[in-house]
Amino acid sequence: MRRCRSLNARHGLFAIVLVGAVVRLYGLGGESLWTDELITLEFVQQYSTLELLVRIPLEQPHLPLYYVVLDLWVSVAGTSATALRFPSVAFSVLAIPFVYLVGRDLFEETAGLVAALLFALTQFHVYHAQEVRMYSLVALLTLVSLWLFVRLFEETATRRTTVAYVLATVALVLTHPFAALVVLAEGCYVVVRLATGRSVPRALTVGSAAIAVAFVPVAFMVLTRLSLGGTASTPFPYIPPPTPGLVARVTLQFFAQTAVPALSLFVGAVVVGGLALGVTDGCVSKSLSRSPRATLRGLRERIELSSEPGVELLVVWLVATFVVPIAVSWVLFPVFWPRYVLPASLALYLLIGRGVTRVKRPQLRVAMVVLLLVAVVPVTAYELTTDTREQWDEATAYVENEASEGALVVVADQITERGFEHYRTRSDLDVEGVVVADSGTGRSPTTDEEISALLEGHDEVWLVFSHTDSSTERELQRLTRENGYVSDEKAERTFVGVTVHRYEREGER
Repeated sequence: MRRCRSLNARHGLFAIVLVGAVVRLYGLGGESLWTDELITLEFVQQYSTLELLVRIPLEQPHLPLYYVVLDLWVSVAGTSATALRFPSVAFSVLAIPFVYLVGRDLFEETAGLVAALLFALTQFHVYHAQEVRMYSLVALLTLVSLWLFVRLFEETATRRTTVAYVLATVALVLTHPFAALVVLAEGCYVVVRLATGRSVPRALTVGSAAIAVAFVPVAFMVLTRLSLGGTASTPFPYIPPPTPGLVARVTLQFFAQTAVPALSLFVGAVVVGGLALGVTDGCVSKSLSRSPRATLRGLRERIELSSEPGVELLVVWLVATFVVPIAVSWVLFPVFWPRYVLPASLALYLLIGRGVTRVKRPQLRVAMVVLLLVAVVPVTAYELTTDTREQWDEATAYVENEASEGALVVVADQITERGFEHYRTRSDLDVEGVVVADSGTGRSPTTDEEISALLEGHDEVWLVFSHTDSSTERELQRLTRENGYVSDEKAERTFVGVTVHRYEREGER
């Protein structure tokens, strides 16, 4: 019977991996590269492999492992959108079996399958799997580290397990500085075990010393960013302070990001219900009654927080990877950002997987899985079939088709100028980026005098807006009019994430 169950689990896992791969490959190169992806490509094209090891910690809030891997990949596969995004797809697909392995080893096969299914289909991880960024690699290495960490507590753990755990964790730390939260989570769990009189594998002591060496570049990067911060109050100016609303939105974003209130409430109810089952013990069905008061009394008597080691580990994990960044954001400077607390999403999926296993009736288990799919799949399907990234290819082609020779193209904010530059084919256009106020880039805003100097000598001006608010756009348009230009409203176009306006010098129309 156990062998039959194991066979069915393998078949189920294969199907989940296959579905996850298809979802991630769908429309992979359909959308243009957006600003963050172009920044990644820019570093890979500008520096050699060895130079990336030094320049990335100095100039980015990241560490160089992903950039080095991408640099090697680009030398073979090229720089098309599909080629650039494929490594992220591969990392994300490889992560799916490790979600299952962690869930199986912590709880049982069903928990692993449900968690793997959530990881395979949630919009959050599908989005990052189709992006030229390091977050799919972070997810993969986090899961490998966690799985090997769990295995170290087994009697069958070998020296190879220790070596593999150290290598995976060091690779994780060298991919992103916020991977330190994963090491913190594992260290906190060790402390909890020691505080409660339970044993800890000796291999973890040796492994921890080796992992500590990997934190040297992390400390170097943090100190460098703080020292070069200048007048900025935070090394991450694009991150707002966390509010209860933001925390709730980030939690829901791990499952389904939607602006539809009814759908958000439904997703929230399903997630809260699954987590409640995942972190508790006791029989819920025997506590139910027609009387709400009797039901609450029965729940208090029969339901309690689980003391299962797997639940304990994941709760500690959530505190370290989710709660700690919130606390740091209030005490020091904002660091609570969806991508940076990505490891917390994995614990949530695993706890919900455990929650499904607590439902004893097969029909109810199936119903709960169906509810989870209804909660996450529609939003993911919408994401895959709708343009959501900045469409720089379409915006640039439009301007180049309509612009006169020698026209000035002003792109705001300056950081997005690389989007237009990447897709431009005409060399006769004068493209200039300007920095707008409150851009979150840390650059000083372009003054009115500097903008007026840019406009001088051009009969035709195109204003291209991306990552700007309406007040900034109105201000730049006002300044353009004051310098003697008239808007051609018929030429105004809006693309996803990009708005284009055309101006002509008064008297030229």
